[in-house]
Order: sequence, then structure tokens, then C-alpha cells
Amino acid sequence: MRRETAELGRKPVTENRRAYVLVNNRAEGNAALTVQGLSERLSI
Repeated sequence: MRRETAELGRKPVTENRRAYVLVNNRAEGNAALTVQGLSERLSI
């Protein structure tokens, strides 16, 4: 799920647009770790 979300987030960023990702605890049970993992994949 993280990989697919990061791939979706890259396209608008490469087009110099903003991308918003809403994260909650349903996907992995820990939103904070999900955000951390996504930011690592996106190299933020």
C-alpha cells in the first residue's frame, strides 16, 4: 500500500502541483508510522 500511495503522490509533485494524502489508522493500525514510511519512500 505504501508503494502504490507513493507512486500516486509522485505524479503531481513532478508536475509542480501539490499532493495531499490523508492517513488514518485503518490501513496499518498506526498512522504515524504510515506517514513516516511514506515520507521515506518519497524522500521528503
